[in-house]
Amino acid sequence: MERRSLSRHLTAKIRMFWAFGSWYFELLIFAIVAVAATWPLACHYDTALPMGTERAATVPLFNLWTIWWNAESAVHGFRGYWDAPIFFPSVDSFAFSETQLPTLIVAPVVRLASTPVPAYNLYLLGSLVANGWMARWLLRRIGIGGPAAFFGGLMVIVLPFVHWQLGVLQLVPLWGLLWTLGELWEFGENPRVRTGLSVGAAFAVTYLTCNHYGLFLSVLLVPSGALFLGRRVCEWSSWKRLLPGAALCLALMAPLVVVQLRVLNGPDWKRKPDVMSRLSAESRDYSAAPWPQLVPVPEFAAEHRRKSWPLSAGYLKWLLSAVGIVGGLSVRRYRRWTAACALILVAAFLLSLGPKLQLYGVSPYEWLVEGYPGFAQVRSVFRFAVFVQLMIALLAALGIRLAADLLAGYKLGSQTASVTRPRWRIAITFVLVATVAGCAVIEVWPARQKLIEVPSLETNEAWTRWIRENTQPEDVVAFVPFPREGDAMAYEETTKWMSLQPFYGLAMVNGYSGFFPERFHELKSAMQEFPDDKSIAVLYALKVRYCVVRSSTSETGHPRSPLTDSRLRRVFVDERAGLTIYRLERRVAGPGANRTP
Repeated sequence: MERRSLSRHLTAKIRMFWAFGSWYFELLIFAIVAVAATWPLACHYDTALPMGTERAATVPLFNLWTIWWNAESAVHGFRGYWDAPIFFPSVDSFAFSETQLPTLIVAPVVRLASTPVPAYNLYLLGSLVANGWMARWLLRRIGIGGPAAFFGGLMVIVLPFVHWQLGVLQLVPLWGLLWTLGELWEFGENPRVRTGLSVGAAFAVTYLTCNHYGLFLSVLLVPSGALFLGRRVCEWSSWKRLLPGAALCLALMAPLVVVQLRVLNGPDWKRKPDVMSRLSAESRDYSAAPWPQLVPVPEFAAEHRRKSWPLSAGYLKWLLSAVGIVGGLSVRRYRRWTAACALILVAAFLLSLGPKLQLYGVSPYEWLVEGYPGFAQVRSVFRFAVFVQLMIALLAALGIRLAADLLAGYKLGSQTASVTRPRWRIAITFVLVATVAGCAVIEVWPARQKLIEVPSLETNEAWTRWIRENTQPEDVVAFVPFPREGDAMAYEETTKWMSLQPFYGLAMVNGYSGFFPERFHELKSAMQEFPDDKSIAVLYALKVRYCVVRSSTSETGHPRSPLTDSRLRRVFVDERAGLTIYRLERRVAGPGANRTP
């Protein structure tokens, strides 16, 4: 009797811990997995950025600058927010790229730390943890609780697409997508004004976090939205409760969308069809994973695409998601959810093929480009694949739950045992299912993270201090050499200059973004033979006061400094950083010569 009483007491304590304290434990595990999946980033959190599979540090450094600019703008009440200090004197220069406004959550870290690097890495790791936590929250909200929701969260944390694209910071946060789906599901179950407001806020945050994700989600909800709302879709009273949420969404997004439409809605900013096609997926790409899988399996992708377009979430996840689809459609309580996820999965898969998908000689994606605002500016069509992998992870969690119920003798979709089963069978079932779920989590484990050292203030302290102490706030600077090519790798040096802008503080005529102002293309062309008459004339026209020039000849063919042109006066040499600062002399020359503005 005493042993039985002790056993019952321990069982009650375990249940109490699971009910009231398990989320602390799960959150800790999520954080550990996020750190492990990005290792050794945590050891260099204040000096380096993760590269993911990027070939150059251009995009990570640009996003580092974005985090700084958001934090800096917040301090000044967002005055001149769109006229960022790049591509001077272009206006609305920040509208050419993703603003990532939710990074303001780490703005205090930007202000407290000597560089924005810790804030960047904190936002990245925090987003991975939030991805898992929101997946767990969503699964529990639809009735998939316990270990299945926990393992579903882990699968989302290490989602192959996210870690494959880890160098593109705006693609890391999936928590906004999951939040939107969860609130939309809740509204379908219990339509209230408060829930409708949550739907609107969640979608707006999704778009502000990543414009691509918000735009793609808005399209994917067109076929699946009715399934999320269920019978509420036919109730006018439910739509009235959703209207305040729609108004809130528009109010939060309007400051960004209005500027984007004004700046990028012309024919000059539309992506070329061949670019869209080149950056679209192929169906066989979904058989290739970015890293070796736990169990070697055949890959059907073309040899030249396996490393460039690995879109598989993992074969075990595919298998578990198939179990989730078949089982979920057979269980009434999960049927609507399963159908909605499956519909998003199929639609995202087809849209990821972009213009390559042809139906009777017609491309459905071209209809979106022509008729849906924003799609004409989308370059990376393959990013629809993140929705494919996300739905696979959520459906795999459902498959884990249904498989566990079946093996343990429970009625599918219920916690009520259909027959009495011995505890040893339940224990074995738990171990077996946990093993399979754990393998699904680690089956496509990210490779050791490649890090890029951010230009240090220590190395660049002398010349940045000289600019701060010897220039006026309205002065403009040009950094030489200019890139010759148009790909991201060519702009790595430019983004290094941008990452140091918090320390020298002047506006620059250089820059990098998703789109480039037309005036910058003209400047870039003129600067290829710097310091000839044409380049100097353009710099004068742009009111450039200083040129920062690398002190050694580069492969671009720019001249070795020190320069001897009389219009450029050498004012500072930083041997440690390997550069020289020149001031453009403000003088009036003879007829036909370059004149200052």
